[in-house]
Amino acid sequence: MTNHLIHPALAPRRNARHRHNGLTIFFDHTELIVYGLAVLGVFVAYDLESASSPTRSEALTDKTWLYVTVLTVGYMISRGLARSGSHEHCQNGQTW
Repeated sequence: MTNHLIHPALAPRRNARHRHNGLTIFFDHTELIVYGLAVLGVFVAYDLESASSPTRSEALTDKTWLYVTVLTVGYMISRGLARSGSHEHCQNGQTW
């Protein structure tokens, strides 16, 4: 039964489809899990190495933070590439 008193803009659409742009929240991706495990692995390796030779501690600390920084930049680039592949456009023309 159709109610003719409902405004057309408020009436449910029959052919409406859910538009999915392929983007999901950041922690729903395996890249974040791999990134977290890699950073954890770097810190575990630092801890094991610094316990065996405490004389090289400063150089080892710098190298550890360098590896974590490189991993972080790599993760940011991978997320940026994933977002750039999206064809979803905002109303004002931006592609965020």
